[in-house]
Amino acid sequence: KFSRLAVDPSDPEKLYVGWRWGLWGLDLQRPDASLPFRPYIASSDDGGVTWAESTDLLAAATGEEGYGGSAALPVVGPDGTVYAFSKESVQSPPEGQTRPPSRLLMFKSTDEGETWASSVADDGARPFDIAVPSVDPDTGDLYLVYGAREATGDDDPPSPSNVYFTMSSDDGATWSEPIDITDDDPSRTGDQYLPGISVAPNGRIDVAWYDFRNDPFYSPEGVEGMGNTVGQRYWDVYYSYSDDTGATWSPNVRITKTFVDGAEGVTFANSDTRGPMGIASSDGAAHFAWSDSRPTGRTGDAEDAYFTRARFSAASSPASATGDDSPWAWAVVGAGAALALAGLALFVGVRRSKSTVER
Repeated sequence: KFSRLAVDPSDPEKLYVGWRWGLWGLDLQRPDASLPFRPYIASSDDGGVTWAESTDLLAAATGEEGYGGSAALPVVGPDGTVYAFSKESVQSPPEGQTRPPSRLLMFKSTDEGETWASSVADDGARPFDIAVPSVDPDTGDLYLVYGAREATGDDDPPSPSNVYFTMSSDDGATWSEPIDITDDDPSRTGDQYLPGISVAPNGRIDVAWYDFRNDPFYSPEGVEGMGNTVGQRYWDVYYSYSDDTGATWSPNVRITKTFVDGAEGVTFANSDTRGPMGIASSDGAAHFAWSDSRPTGRTGDAEDAYFTRARFSAASSPASATGDDSPWAWAVVGAGAALALAGLALFVGVRRSKSTVER
């Protein structure tokens, strides 16, 4: 789950893919213990024609150890160094003891994945979701974004999730203090999470995420039939960027022009297929893609893949965006695709906008 592909910028034939391996159920060797998920990675030297044997990073790496972990999310620096990040899974403590926080583990290889060393990128004091990495194509600076909550007591309601950014300029040896890049009204307590990150060739850092700040029916007690979302239903895509390696961030920009109903489709309500927001960068624009349930009208679980972009002027500010709900033209993608998901067929179409909406 949550597989990710990374390309070596110095050798486009060198690929790395990371994922999470595991089975729901019990470890047959230890019937009383849950079988943990493990972060795996594999590499290819020929553009994906053939692949080396996959590697369990927790088993192969020297340094920090872990019981289990989320999918390995790799990036490759300009010098060919490979980094992969995984949220640690911790073993359930004995009754009466407190579960330790899940740390963010970084795995690093300087020999194209032959050997790995592990270290802690975040101690997990602030509970977080998936941490998504990126790297500056010139300097090799490492960037991480994730949704995180302030820690609360066992009997207290969870604090809202915000989007945090941290960076390292020494190959992951040390990390900056995470900063919250969201600017919504804190009294609304709406969540922001699962950000995606991309770095433009000119060094601009682009981040986009799921955002519930505009939910008109926010309910802290929860919404029936909403899977594992808590108290929120209507979401938007929001965006911010930085021109100074993450020291300061632009005001948040609403990318969707109408919120999306999370009770429709499958992304939130049915099978919960959420993942980090899709984003890619060029010097002149930030490009966004997400799964959107607006066309379903509660008639089924079909969703469309939506795309838009924020264009930048010479002064490096978003001048306009290609509107996601402006007139659409269908782009033919093969004969279409059908994904079997929870016994249902999910048909995904890709749309292309014909007009530009000024921001």
